[in-house]
Amino acid sequence: MNGSSNNFRLSFLFIGVILVIGSIIFCADHTIASSHFNEIITGKSKPGWFWNQPVNCGMTAAGIARHSVIYPENSKKAARENGIHNYMRQIESLHTGGQAFSITERGAVWLGDDQVETYDETRLEELTESLPLLDYQVAGNLALVLLGPETCRDETANRKRPYPLMHRPAWVDRSPSARGIIYAVGTSVGYYYSESSWERAEREARRNLSASIQSRIHGLTDQQTGMSHEIIYTDHEVTLRDAVVQSRYYDQISDLYYVLVRMPLR
Repeated sequence: MNGSSNNFRLSFLFIGVILVIGSIIFCADHTIASSHFNEIITGKSKPGWFWNQPVNCGMTAAGIARHSVIYPENSKKAARENGIHNYMRQIESLHTGGQAFSITERGAVWLGDDQVETYDETRLEELTESLPLLDYQVAGNLALVLLGPETCRDETANRKRPYPLMHRPAWVDRSPSARGIIYAVGTSVGYYYSESSWERAEREARRNLSASIQSRIHGLTDQQTGMSHEIIYTDHEVTLRDAVVQSRYYDQISDLYYVLVRMPLR
């Protein structure tokens, strides 16, 4: 009788352990799914400086990383490091390799390439110690930071309030124009982790900017040959300096991410 009782207790204990493990796995999966759902539904609310980054007070750069509830400081550190790399890219980036793009009424639009972007990473340690962190916020499952000079602190404070950008900015459909400044827009499809989408859209914006500069360099030759609708380059080298992100936008209907960059013409 005691043997049967012990076997029953062991069986009950074994079932209990299985249920606990199953519950842990379910909760983990549910947490991941909830995190993704939260990013889709509520995580589109971002601070104002993320949608419209300060550009007239000095060079600023945003950093993005996946937020961890368990290790929030690690997320903040990763976002800051990402922001410093973006800052160094904005200072100067070299775009080399072949690429193809078409010339439209919006300017040069990138079609495809084997282009390589390089930038000086030797200032990472210096900027980690000296570049001020203007703001840090958690939006959905993203950790966001804004880095830049002290001269941008007041403007950043005025743009700290988070909100979803519901209206479609005019620059999404028609790049702005201003004397002495060149603009480019980059887009990305929505990936499971939205930080990948934002990074790809920003990277494409810089590629479109380099393509637009290349078309200006070869503009006269193109007009003389009468091939104004499309230009294909197999090899080029373009340096972007002070190419900063000005605005971002997310279209919930199409699940597309947009980034607008600007650079002074020299």
